[in-house]
Amino acid sequence: AGVAPALRGAALAAAAATAALSSQRLAAAASPRAESGYYSSASSRQLTPVASRRGAHAHAERHAERQHAERVCARRAAVVTDALTPGGLPCHLTLGVSLGYLRRFVAEHGISERDQTASVVPIVQELTASTDRSLCEVHARAPGGRRDIGPATCFVSHAHRGCGFVALIDALELHMGMEGLPEASTRFWIDLFSIRQQHVESDVIHIGAIVRHIGRTVAVLEPWDRPVCLERVWCLYEIVHAHAD
Repeated sequence: AGVAPALRGAALAAAAATAALSSQRLAAAASPRAESGYYSSASSRQLTPVASRRGAHAHAERHAERQHAERVCARRAAVVTDALTPGGLPCHLTLGVSLGYLRRFVAEHGISERDQTASVVPIVQELTASTDRSLCEVHARAPGGRRDIGPATCFVSHAHRGCGFVALIDALELHMGMEGLPEASTRFWIDLFSIRQQHVESDVIHIGAIVRHIGRTVAVLEPWDRPVCLERVWCLYEIVHAHAD
């Protein structure tokens, strides 16, 4: 008769000990969170969420990122309006550069024979970042720039990777000599100079019309034994338009 009360007392004591242990474990589990800013204390009696500075800062960063993304989208949508050719082609896409301009560009920006066209693109992007215009447009508006910039007479199809930029210029000079093209009036349409780098997507949709408008396409086959441009879909797309024209 006296055993049952004793067992009940032992069970209650064990339950109390288990509850105390659980409370200690809860406090211990809360401790790392307290360090990370989620809770104000490791004590199980003070597990109150903190309106932490980190959370507020993260929210502000996300808000700033959204605002920046909205500004970028608005800027891309607000493409600079432009006059059109009789065929409906934006006039800025008809501009090209002279051979002399290309030579000076290489010298001014320290471009070496090892540099591919892909490594020149960031230079052009930086030069036009604040303008919403192509480099041809920027320089055509500069004092004395009009003699180097004018209506393109040769569309240049080339690969950005696998072809050196200096080798590209050498090939164009060789083409001029072989075809007897006068340097004074020859202007080359090269995508990184003629396309607005801030609105590439809206410019490249006119490639077919550009090729037809210019009427002459030069494909740079480099290296000669395995031309990279013949392995690039975009270059093949340009060549197909030239052939169709």
